[in-house]
Amino acid sequence: MPNIVNKLTVQEFAGEVEQMGSCIVVGFDKMTVAQAEALRGKFRNAGVGFHVLKNRLAVKVFEGAGYALPKLVGKCGVVFAPEEKAITAAKLVREFQTENKELALEVLAGIVEGEVLAGGDAKMIADMPDKQTVRGQLAGLLMAPGRGIAVSLSGLGSGLARCLQQRADGEGGGNA
Repeated sequence: MPNIVNKLTVQEFAGEVEQMGSCIVVGFDKMTVAQAEALRGKFRNAGVGFHVLKNRLAVKVFEGAGYALPKLVGKCGVVFAPEEKAITAAKLVREFQTENKELALEVLAGIVEGEVLAGGDAKMIADMPDKQTVRGQLAGLLMAPGRGIAVSLSGLGSGLARCLQQRADGEGGGNA
């Protein structure tokens, strides 16, 4: 019976892996049911799904899809997210960890845009800016030279006006 359950679980998980845009693998230990439900609720509100699966089955599915994850040890869960939402999920994990200091919760690995990130690189997913932030930064960089030119040009006109005013005030003050 467990073999049939494992096969069905692997098939369902493989379907999730095929449809995912990105994902992160989260290691957790000493998590209570209430904490797990709170974390799942945060993920649900962010539009990502959280699945817990046996480590060997998860590695088997990821390897079948062409992703080489590091060896998973302990209790692990996988957060499936569309496109760059893995960044949001990693930030939620970090935020939840700071709220629950007694919990050993960490990002072990991640797949972002088809690239497997493990170890320290995976932990840095939470530090990555999302797409909207990058677009804003890029727009700011593109506008900076134009803004500098505009400030310089407006400064020239006002500086000339001040010089002419001082000159006029100086000539008018000497004649009086």
